[in-house]
Amino acid sequence: MSLKNLLPQAMLYPYRYFLGYGLLIAITLGVLFIDISSVPRGLTEAEMQSVVTSNTMSIEQPTTWIIDAPYHLVQKLSLLAFGVSKLSIVLPSIIFAVATIVLLYVVLRLWYRERVALIGTVLGVSLPFFIAMARTGTSLIMLTFWTLLLLFAALHFLVRKDRAFFWKLLMTFAAVGLLYIAFEHLNITAGGVVAPYATPVISLPIIILFLLGLFKLIEQRFMARSATLLVWLGGSTLLTLASVGFIHMLLLPILLIMVTGIDTIIKEWYKLFPTNPYARIAGILPLGILFLGMLFVNISLYFNVFTHTTYAGYTDSLSAIRKHDVATSSAQSILVVTQKDLSFYDTLRRYV
Repeated sequence: MSLKNLLPQAMLYPYRYFLGYGLLIAITLGVLFIDISSVPRGLTEAEMQSVVTSNTMSIEQPTTWIIDAPYHLVQKLSLLAFGVSKLSIVLPSIIFAVATIVLLYVVLRLWYRERVALIGTVLGVSLPFFIAMARTGTSLIMLTFWTLLLLFAALHFLVRKDRAFFWKLLMTFAAVGLLYIAFEHLNITAGGVVAPYATPVISLPIIILFLLGLFKLIEQRFMARSATLLVWLGGSTLLTLASVGFIHMLLLPILLIMVTGIDTIIKEWYKLFPTNPYARIAGILPLGILFLGMLFVNISLYFNVFTHTTYAGYTDSLSAIRKHDVATSSAQSILVVTQKDLSFYDTLRRYV
């Protein structure tokens, strides 16, 4: 092998995308399925109510489930297939989280180069806020899903004029879904995703990248993408200040602006060595270490918080009941519950 090709091969440069997509798949499977039955510990009241709503879906009473119909339909199928368990309750969120990840990559690919879109997607999957929504058995993940679907349709509408009607239809569908889901999740309590965090939900490196991207957008504020993200961030911030229930709407603008920061770092590095391919390739190592470190910190934030801390908003009764059933499989037991939780445990009884 010639010296000219030695450095790229040693740095695995020709295989960077293969390794990148492999890492994305591995991280996605890891954050969605590792310790899914025990992290977080127990269920929230919102998750228990979601199970009841999904289980009692009927044409005669559509008002109870029509707002989140896609989510509740998938959850009902999951309950029918696997019974009432932590996995079956959370499985719809996992499915829509995967769809959200795909949409995130596609949207980023429309705005950025492939390597930037890939890095941004991997880091986005690792954000504690996203992991929490993806591992919660409520339709909260749909807020991000509908938003990305709306953005995806809008971007394609602006580019592909020949299919304008289809993209308009998809935009309308996504906008209606987003509007309903946004107002449904206004009242986030201790049983939701916001309250349990005792540590920052966004790590310091992510904040630095976000600020770098924000400065870049302000510098390029007259560009369509920059103006869109700045207005989006400003609107989401105002809504969050008005009601904490809107805090989830900050996730996507923060993520997209962070990706702008990543794009800026890579471009600035390439500007330092415009004609030196070896210097460009050598820069991959420190950048790779930086991004992998951020990945580790983000994932650790979520699992450390929810593994080693118990919160009042969660009840571990489902796990306790399952363990009791295994220990006393032949004996009948009486379970005493509160009136507000009666519907959930009645649903559980039907699937036992």
